[in-house]
Amino acid sequence: MHYKNLLLKAYCDNVHVDFAGLFSESHVREPIPLRFLKAIEADLYVLETALALDISEFHELLGREIKPKVFVICNAPMFSKAVPFPAMANEKEAIAFARSTAMMRNTMCLIEYPLIKTIWIEPDGNIITRIYPPGMKRVGRSLRFLFMGDMDDR
Repeated sequence: MHYKNLLLKAYCDNVHVDFAGLFSESHVREPIPLRFLKAIEADLYVLETALALDISEFHELLGREIKPKVFVICNAPMFSKAVPFPAMANEKEAIAFARSTAMMRNTMCLIEYPLIKTIWIEPDGNIITRIYPPGMKRVGRSLRFLFMGDMDDR
């Protein structure tokens, strides 16, 4: 993602850290003080522009036909199993297959597209889709960059 890369690169250049080794969302999950961004001369306009590019790319990805290869059967909180789909023609058929599996086994299943969306299928057959658009919001005197899993913070 553009804005995430810009921010991490600026941080690494400033503190002389290997950029590739730091590329982890756990390093930027907490709000980043605006004074830090000012100290490393991060231009907020550039970050906002990069974010706009990310959002555009995100919506382009959502519009594409994606054929999932596996789904996850959640047997218990710590026990899950990735199961390959039989040759599926499209996402709609894959969801129907995962739904029938969830209902037959009385368990939760999911189809995950990392950093894009997750489709949860509940044991009763209910389908919940969560999308994860990139985002950035001001929190007091800090900026918080929003990634997958941050949906409740938007």
